[in-house]
Amino acid sequence: MVPNPEQFSPDLLKEELERLCASSLFKQSERLKRFVRYAVQMSIEGNHERLKESVIGTEVFDRPLGYNPKEDAIVRVEAHRLRQKLDQYYARQGASTKLRFVLPKGQYLILIEPQAAAPDTPPGQPASLPPPSPTARTWKIVAAVALLFGLLAGVWFASRGGRSLKMQPSAGAASRSITAMPPTRCCCQMANP
Repeated sequence: MVPNPEQFSPDLLKEELERLCASSLFKQSERLKRFVRYAVQMSIEGNHERLKESVIGTEVFDRPLGYNPKEDAIVRVEAHRLRQKLDQYYARQGASTKLRFVLPKGQYLILIEPQAAAPDTPPGQPASLPPPSPTARTWKIVAAVALLFGLLAGVWFASRGGRSLKMQPSAGAASRSITAMPPTRCCCQMANP
C-alpha cells in the first residue's frame, strides 16, 4: 500500500528514508542508497511509469539510453539485494520504526506499510534475532554428541583404574614357550650325487 497523506506525513517518510540510508547495512553502498531513494520518491509521487527496469537502469545505475535489461541484469540483481537488506534492517535496526519500506518481488514500486511494534522491545533495541540456521544447529548437535562420547570414554577409562587396554598374559602362558624345530628335508628334494 502506498500511503495516503493522512497515514504518514512527508516528514516521517523522509526521516525513515534517511535513517535507513544512514544505517550500517546501507551506509557503505551508494548504489543501494540511490536505488532505494529513487524508488521511494517515485512511489510517493505516483510516478509508476518511471519504475520500469529500463528507466531505473538509466536513471539510477547510469546505463546508456539504449540499455537492454535482457542483456544487463543490474536492476534485477540490485532489487534482490535491496529486498534482502530491507528485510535485515527491519528485523534488527529498524524494528522499532513506525513504518517500513517493502519492495515486493517482481516489481520496483516501494510499498510503505505501518510496522507493528515489537512486543517488550525497548526503543533502539533490535527485535529478537532470527533462529539459527539448520547448519549451525546441526554442528551444535554434532559437537554435543562428540562431547558426550568423550565424557563417557573418560568415565570408562577412570573406572578401569587407568589401566591400558593391552591384553595381559595369563600366569600359565608365561611358563610355556615355543621352540623352533630344525628344518627337515623334503622328500621331493634330490640327493646330491
